[in-house]
Amino acid sequence: MAFKIFKKEESENKKPKTVDTVQVQVPESAVSLPSASVLKRFYVSEKASRLLEENKYIFEVAKGATKQEIKKQVEKRFNVHVIGVRVQNMPTKARNVGRHAGIRSGFRKAIVAVKEGESISQVKA
Repeated sequence: MAFKIFKKEESENKKPKTVDTVQVQVPESAVSLPSASVLKRFYVSEKASRLLEENKYIFEVAKGATKQEIKKQVEKRFNVHVIGVRVQNMPTKARNVGRHAGIRSGFRKAIVAVKEGESISQVKA
């Protein structure tokens, strides 16, 4: 009694499997985030206040927000012309309070450059 465990049996009757493809059109609104949820808040730090002199503003944004969505939302909400957008994913960090260990959650921030001569008044107030 011989076992053929190391040899694969070849069947001559195998046909290659075919897969039918169907094209589905997804509406653009289903793919992108709603515009109200793109910008969360202004990000305040020493670097953010230094960048105000260069007409650059820092926002905390939604995790899946793209540069184009951020640009549209800033232009629409603050009535300014955006020159450029840079995006950074800030990592989570471990924090200890006394002997209790925890984690500060990560977030996504965007540095938005505004056309010279224009400003966002809510930040400077």
